[in-house]
Amino acid sequence: MKLMNRTIRAAVRIAGFITASLVLPVFCFAAEQGNGGGKVEFFRAPWNGEILGTGAVRPSAAQWAWGEANMVKTRKVKLNHLGLARVNEARQKRGLPPLKVHPATLPAPGEEVVGTGAATNEPDTATVTTSVLPGYVDNSTLKYFPPIRSQGSLGSCAQFAAVYYALTHMTAMARDWDAKNGGDSYRFSPKWTYNMLNGGANVGTWHYDAYSIAMKHGVATWAEFPYDSDYRAWCLNPTVWRNALNVRAAQAGKVLDVDTDTGLSQLKQLLANGYVLNFATYIYSWQWKPISNDPSTTADDLFVGRNCVYMVNGTSGGHTMTIVGYNDDIWVDINGDGVVQQSEKGALRIANSWGTGWNEAGFAWVSYQALRTRNPAYTSEGLFWYDEATWVTARPSYEPQIVAEFTLSHLKRNQLVVSLGLGSPGDTLPGTTWYPNKVLYYAGGAYSFDGTTTTCDGTFVMDFSDIAPEISAGAKRYFLRVYDSSSGDPATVKSWKLVDLVNNVEVPGAGLPQTVDAGNLYAYVDYDRGYENLPPVAIATADPTAGPYPLPVNFDGTASYDPDGTIVSCDWDFGDGTHGSGPTVQHVYDRPGKFTATLTVTDNAGAKSTATVTVNVSDPTVIAAPSNLSVKASGRTITLSWSDNSDNETGFAIECAVRAKTGPGPYSQIATVPANQTQFTYTVSAGNTYYYRVRACNSNTGVCSDYSNVVSVRVK
Repeated sequence: MKLMNRTIRAAVRIAGFITASLVLPVFCFAAEQGNGGGKVEFFRAPWNGEILGTGAVRPSAAQWAWGEANMVKTRKVKLNHLGLARVNEARQKRGLPPLKVHPATLPAPGEEVVGTGAATNEPDTATVTTSVLPGYVDNSTLKYFPPIRSQGSLGSCAQFAAVYYALTHMTAMARDWDAKNGGDSYRFSPKWTYNMLNGGANVGTWHYDAYSIAMKHGVATWAEFPYDSDYRAWCLNPTVWRNALNVRAAQAGKVLDVDTDTGLSQLKQLLANGYVLNFATYIYSWQWKPISNDPSTTADDLFVGRNCVYMVNGTSGGHTMTIVGYNDDIWVDINGDGVVQQSEKGALRIANSWGTGWNEAGFAWVSYQALRTRNPAYTSEGLFWYDEATWVTARPSYEPQIVAEFTLSHLKRNQLVVSLGLGSPGDTLPGTTWYPNKVLYYAGGAYSFDGTTTTCDGTFVMDFSDIAPEISAGAKRYFLRVYDSSSGDPATVKSWKLVDLVNNVEVPGAGLPQTVDAGNLYAYVDYDRGYENLPPVAIATADPTAGPYPLPVNFDGTASYDPDGTIVSCDWDFGDGTHGSGPTVQHVYDRPGKFTATLTVTDNAGAKSTATVTVNVSDPTVIAAPSNLSVKASGRTITLSWSDNSDNETGFAIECAVRAKTGPGPYSQIATVPANQTQFTYTVSAGNTYYYRVRACNSNTGVCSDYSNVVSVRVK
């Protein structure tokens, strides 16, 4: 570690506002070079002592060229449903009539932007540029925006901003997810992209690369691949890879020249439509001033006294962040003359990845003027690198047509290049080739797939859909190419299969495993998508389905059938980590739990079908206590009722106590009832208060449960 001899000014957060400042040391590790990676600067957060990193690095020529070739340059922004509602609300406040736009003419999510190369004869009646924009927008309050989180000490800010914030929000908006409150299954993990982009080192990255991966490979959710301090391991679960494809991003783009009125207007137009956008900056070189009170309006009153960035002055702390909104009424007295000037009005709302302790619960304001004012240390731009903000859009829905699933083994993943290809039967090389974006393309550093220095297997899923032929195209040869770039550490293709998700057909590759060292390996299958094979029907039964362990269970799949062929295999997953095969099998569960056994049947054309059956295995030494005990009195007749929560009792013991001076006296057993009976009636003497409790017992083991709740009744 190299400690740098310089400092930055960091804010002290008190009650949600920046009220003082102090000088903190900034330190960085010596640059570790990954795939375009660079140094990460760190500081210790004064609010909780956490070490926090930055991590934005200037793009390489290749990364910039990808953006120029693949990212839309914004020329015009159309109103979507949310934007129209916001614009009409703003018009109503100004006494203007609402815009009348037929809902059918509004663009679908992700189709609001018209690029610089698009036709110019489109009508402007549904564009934001012809409308009155709302004065205040904060998209972080929408249910689509995830909670503020911290990147910690990793240089993952670019992936945190692009994946966790932008891609989560834009996908949630396109699919109406509740990313704010719905949990981590609706939020994307920056670890998914960061660990594939950093070359196996804690270095900075560029946010274009996150878009690049998301557009071809999708992203994993935080629940499936949780973000943590492990920056080397890749996800090796093929189910997660396949799920990620379902959320492939639609397109990415830029708003250029945000230092001009046109660029700033386009940025605000996208925000009015509900978008959030990314930008890179030198955060340690930000200059702050408090928000002043514009006496001509009350719209700024809530924000007066909070701090706002008014310029950047230096090149310290490359950092990627997320724009979530704007406010035209915020005034920062930049020149200190006490006079409100139009150039000093307005600010963008920014989300950071340093947790809720930073600034205003993880958010900050950046004045419009900070975008216009040139950075004295980097005079070609203002606060935003390249004077640009970038966006990414999501698909309202997507299902791959056909995918490749393959298992590789290699010691050094950065020696690998994997691609997919399409040709005709008999071809030895593909005529059409599809390359992944950053994934399995000299990526990840000299480590195995799990981030260690020990060879391991990795199973991956890639989408063939971009080059898949029409169903009527006849038989085609589908290629998996694996290239190993260096001798001495061979790559092994353990298995691969083509999965037609439309027809529910799996076609396994033959002749595997195969090994390649410093060369190309082409594996292939021939397949006709037009072959309409009906999948088999899986039917599974189990006997018994409940009981104490050790519990032998007989599983039967003989009722399964294939409507247009034969079933060639029956495979069982017993739900406890063990497996079996055959139409009928027996399995012994040796621990308690609720297990879902899955039968997978495969027909002669490779199509599969599954069926499940649940087995509840109890612990004979543990009996669940009854609950919901209630009592009713009719004269001197008492009726007790309760809920049976166990499956291994032989009966219930009912106990009663009579009220003494300070409460119930001693309990005594008054009756027992058989297993599964949940009611008891008997007659008592008048003039007393009676207390009751029940417990379940097993006479074979001598074990009883805890008591139920206690109930009482007064018999007059």
